[in-house]
Amino acid sequence: MPKKSSKVEIDERLQRIIEELSIAARWQRPLLVTATCRSEITSRERESKLVQALMESGQPVLHYRVDRIHYDIPLELQQHPRHKQAIFMVRNLRQGGGGGYSNAYRALNMHREYLVEEGIKAIFWLSDGEGRQLARFAPDFWAFRHLVVAFPELPSGGKLPEANADKKREYDAGDRLREGEQYFSLGCYEEALRSHRRALRQKPGEAPILLKIAKVHIALHATNPARRALKQAADGKHFGKELQPEYSRLKTLLKLEQDLKGGCAEG
Repeated sequence: MPKKSSKVEIDERLQRIIEELSIAARWQRPLLVTATCRSEITSRERESKLVQALMESGQPVLHYRVDRIHYDIPLELQQHPRHKQAIFMVRNLRQGGGGGYSNAYRALNMHREYLVEEGIKAIFWLSDGEGRQLARFAPDFWAFRHLVVAFPELPSGGKLPEANADKKREYDAGDRLREGEQYFSLGCYEEALRSHRRALRQKPGEAPILLKIAKVHIALHATNPARRALKQAADGKHFGKELQPEYSRLKTLLKLEQDLKGGCAEG
């Protein structure tokens, strides 16, 4: 595997992953990498560059998407017919279902030996929240990792919401909604959800806020919470004709998200 691709620009963190994968492939060893990102936009951009570099060097890449059916990552990866050759990109650990949405994390903790025994090479793309949950529910796997990288930066040109400079005035629901929209535009979906929920606590049952919450849940691939939020919006306060186009758009996005299959797919 070459140290650098001639067609894609990569930073030192991605370069280190590539180099470690090269060593693992040469010596037929496992490699478990956690890559934590604050922004989903940044995460997807970094993953795309890594996949491009790997494929240009002849490395097969498979994508594994966690859902309520496909949550036992070690078991399914070690059963995959190409697990000795492929590099797995794993996402959506929060969507494994179970109490506290912890099934995927607990399966990693219980079956982590499968990954090592079978020489599996996998990069786990995590949000900040998923990183915290992984450390909580899978402490043994957390200690098992071979490489840890973090991409805390925002998308190019992105700027976080400013802190409340006027300490004499508490944020109202409008402030929280604007804050949430700014987080959403940056791909910081977990932070956007917190802001919108704070707005909803200040204005319970407001349909416009519930629609924003549904939008964030869809971006987080959380179909059940998104469906509940859409139903609450339709039954909520101030659900008028002006909200119908956005409601219909989100229903369509939710249907598309529900139709996506979990498990492995080619890169």
